[in-house]
Amino acid sequence: MNMDDITESMHALRMLKESELKYRALFENAIEGIFQTTPEGKCITANPALARMHGYDSAQDFVTTFSVGGKSLKEIYVNPEDRVNWTRFCDEQGSMEGFEAQVYRKDKGKIWVTMNARSVKDEHGNTIRYDGTMVGITRRKEVEAALRASEERYRTFIDSTSDAVFLKDEQLRYVIVNRLLRNFFQKEEKEIIAG
Repeated sequence: MNMDDITESMHALRMLKESELKYRALFENAIEGIFQTTPEGKCITANPALARMHGYDSAQDFVTTFSVGGKSLKEIYVNPEDRVNWTRFCDEQGSMEGFEAQVYRKDKGKIWVTMNARSVKDEHGNTIRYDGTMVGITRRKEVEAALRASEERYRTFIDSTSDAVFLKDEQLRYVIVNRLLRNFFQKEEKEIIAG
């Protein structure tokens, strides 16, 4: 081996180490939870964001609990069928996006998450692991529930009034009509709004 070969090898090793450090930092500092799991539900890898989301002190604590600790990730799901459904979808389609599920934290509290994942297969087409990301959406779900409750209260109020109540858009199409007005037109709300 000559001096040019040694210099080139050292440069390649330095570049590889810099690349590994860059991707390790990205993994460790990501805001989204990042994971790799086996088809059987054992955790292979998790980043700190995923561990924090689930109430664990460290990624290592999370991985240990759901790999050598004997627990299966299937135990995380409030509805155990959720893991079955998203893994089946990944197996059939290769990947999935925006899968929403409610999961347990370490303290048994519940949170909502959305997941993106893909299946990694061997040369025979068998799934060997799932790679994915997870983001907490509990706050969004709470806001959506509050909005639905508010809409229901609003709907109850306008339907119980003895006055005809409606709202039209800029093109003078009905957007909202109360029960009194629906009865007057003798039509369902969707017929009035669509017309």
